[in-house]
Amino acid sequence: MRRLPVALAALLTLTLAAALAAAGLSSTRSAQAQEFEEIVFVDNFSVDPDANGYATLDARDTDFESMLLQCAGAYPQGGTPQIPAQIITRQPQPLLFQLRVFNNKGFVVTNPIRVNCTFDIISPVPTTPTQARQTLQRVAARQVALGR
Repeated sequence: MRRLPVALAALLTLTLAAALAAAGLSSTRSAQAQEFEEIVFVDNFSVDPDANGYATLDARDTDFESMLLQCAGAYPQGGTPQIPAQIITRQPQPLLFQLRVFNNKGFVVTNPIRVNCTFDIISPVPTTPTQARQTLQRVAARQVALGR
C-alpha cells in the first residue's frame, strides 16, 4: 500500500521535470534573433531652422531600430533676438524628427543655432556610442547643408 503513493509521486516528479525541460527548450532564442542595445548620450550640434522655425533631423537611413530625443537651445545665449529659448520636438514618423525653435519672446528663430540634445537610441549590436554620435552628426550636417 505504501508503494503506490511513492510510485505516483515519482511519476508526477518525472512528468513535471519533462514538461519544464520541454518549456525551456522552446523558449530559447533562435539563432536568427537580432540583439539590440540602448545607447544614451548628449550631443551639441548645429541646426538651420526655416522661415517658420522648423528644422528636420531625418535618421531614417541609419541602422537604428528606434530613437528618442529631447533638445534645448545652446547658442547664441544673448545679444540677438535669435536666442533658442524653447525647442518643441515632434516625431511624425519613426526616426524622423521636427524641431521648432522659439526665442525668449515666443517668436520663431530662423537663423542657424546650436542645440544640446539628449538621445536615447536602440541600435543593433555592435554599435558603440561613438559610432552612434558620428552617425547623428552626419544626419545633422546633411540637414544644415540642405537648409531644412
